[in-house]
This record gives sequence, structure tokens and C-alpha cells, in this order.
Amino acid sequence: MLAWRASSRNNLDLVCIKARKCSRDEKKCTKHRKKQKVVISTRARLT
Repeated sequence: MLAWRASSRNNLDLVCIKARKCSRDEKKCTKHRKKQKVVISTRARLT
């Protein structure tokens, strides 16, 4: 289950990073970023 949660979290992060480029999906990304703020910030720096 840990592996599934990790993979699903990575998928959400990728979706969020892609959504940041689209203004219409920015709200969805913001909601997710509040939950995974640290993860998003680190991934945003890498990309």
C-alpha cells in the first residue's frame, strides 16, 4: 500500500506541475498544493 500511495502521490504531483502551466487548472493545482506543499515546492525546483 505504501508503494501505491507513493506512486499515486507522484502522479498527482505531475498533474499539478502540468496544471500550473494551464490557467484553467490552476485552482485544482492550488488545492493539491495545499496538501502537498513541501513535495510540490521541491519538485517545482527540480523541473
